[in-house]
Amino acid sequence: MQNLEEQESLQAKVNAARVAVNVITIFGVFIALFTGVMLGIFNSTVPDATAVDFALGFSAFFFGIGVPCLIFQQLVRKAIAQTGIWNQSIVWFYGILLLPMFPMGTAASCVILFAQISWMRASKAEA
Repeated sequence: MQNLEEQESLQAKVNAARVAVNVITIFGVFIALFTGVMLGIFNSTVPDATAVDFALGFSAFFFGIGVPCLIFQQLVRKAIAQTGIWNQSIVWFYGILLLPMFPMGTAASCVILFAQISWMRASKAEA
C-alpha cells in the first residue's frame, strides 16, 4: 500500500512538472508574439515602410524566441523522469535556464527540478 502511494505521489510530481513546462512555454510564446508584433510595428514607422518591414521585425523575435520555446517544450516533456544522461542534462539545463526568470521561471524551475530529484531518488531506491 505504501509503495502504491509513493508511486502515485511521484506520478503527480512528474505531471506537475510537465504542466509547468507547458505553462512556461505558453508564456514564452506569448512574449515572443507580443514583442514580435511590437518590433514589426516599430520597423513599420519609417515613411517608406512596406509589409515586408513588419514581417521582418515580427519574424526576428517570434521565430527567434517562440520556436525554441516549442522545441524545448517537446524535449523537456519527453525527458522528465527518463533514464539516460542526455535526458537528465536536458531537464537540468532547462531548469537552470529558467531560474533567473523571476518569479514565473523560478517557480516553474522549482517544480520541474523537484519532480526530477524525486524521480532520481525513487529510481536510486529501487536499484
